[in-house]
Amino acid sequence: YEFNNQKKASSFLLFLISNFSYEEQLEIFNKYLLKIDIPSIDFSSQQLTEIPKIVLQVKTLRNLNLKNNKITTIPADISLLTNLKTFNLSYNKIEEDMVINLPQLHSLDVSHNKLTVFSLFLEKIKKLQSLNISYNTIEELPVEVTYLECLRTLRAVNNSIKIVHPNLFIMKSIKSIILRNNYIVELPAVIELPELVELDLFDNLIKEIPETFRVLPALKILNLKSGITSDQNKIYKKAL
Repeated sequence: YEFNNQKKASSFLLFLISNFSYEEQLEIFNKYLLKIDIPSIDFSSQQLTEIPKIVLQVKTLRNLNLKNNKITTIPADISLLTNLKTFNLSYNKIEEDMVINLPQLHSLDVSHNKLTVFSLFLEKIKKLQSLNISYNTIEELPVEVTYLECLRTLRAVNNSIKIVHPNLFIMKSIKSIILRNNYIVELPAVIELPELVELDLFDNLIKEIPETFRVLPALKILNLKSGITSDQNKIYKKAL
């Protein structure tokens, strides 16, 4: 039986989880599924309160969708998924900042959770390209974000962010920064973002635009409307 279809794999594993003990699940998995390539699992909207243990046995897994469940924590054994590249944990109930040891991960979505801090998540995911932490209650974007040398897209919409580490604005790889609807008051004087295409700081408390914004070579989409006066916005857009 080849799981070349995401729904087939997800449905069969859900059947195992719903009808067998973990020991039985593991026995069936090892007998019939161990050597089968299962690239994707979609367990979205299943009322799960934890990540099923049997999922951690799917070593070929590259895409895991656990959106819209009731998961509160991520087990340390998530590191068994050594090939995982996309991980969607949005719309859950995760509160605790924890290490996710997934060195091949490219995309992480933990939006719509209950996170207040966010730094340990980033320690072991150095290849991350897309990070979505929107709709939490995070107050600070720590320096650990800037250690993600492959990061292309950062979304942190609708948090309580007041502090953004200045190194975020000198990241050479990043192409899109979306920080709308936060409490950011000022931007650093030094801004060097050679690859930045999109910057969205709408609905913050920013009063002044740094002069260095005028020389961002790749910038195409800019939204700074907030505490900035209309005259300042006009001047800046004209300069662009």
